[in-house]
Amino acid sequence: MDITKFLKASMIVDGRRSTTEFPTYQEFMKGYINRIPGIYTCLLSDGRYGTGYNQRNPLALGREGGNTVNTYDNLRATFSLTLTPAEGLSIDFNYTPNLGNTYKKIAKKSVAVYEPVVCVVLASDWLRLRRLRFRH
Repeated sequence: MDITKFLKASMIVDGRRSTTEFPTYQEFMKGYINRIPGIYTCLLSDGRYGTGYNQRNPLALGREGGNTVNTYDNLRATFSLTLTPAEGLSIDFNYTPNLGNTYKKIAKKSVAVYEPVVCVVLASDWLRLRRLRFRH
């Protein structure tokens, strides 16, 4: 935009807002999910969560342990003045402020885990049950 015969001004503004969402216990899950042997229960047959490893179940925490939302706002503007005092000579003045801010919202939930019910049948009881079943 020409202000006078010798002075021109321009302005460029851009902005960005980005949001990321991920499980709150993501770092714990990365550390444990591939290190837990298969003997620890993650999901029981009735849909409840098992105890996992050391009473920490990465599957339960990933699914129902809450989430984290990061929001990043950025605003940048470039202000420019061009002064032309003589033909073929120009002086440029530029100023570019950059404003940015990050917001983080963390929601954590506790997840109930359950010990699997183990039914122990002694060999003598098992044989007695088999005999009763075959008598009928």
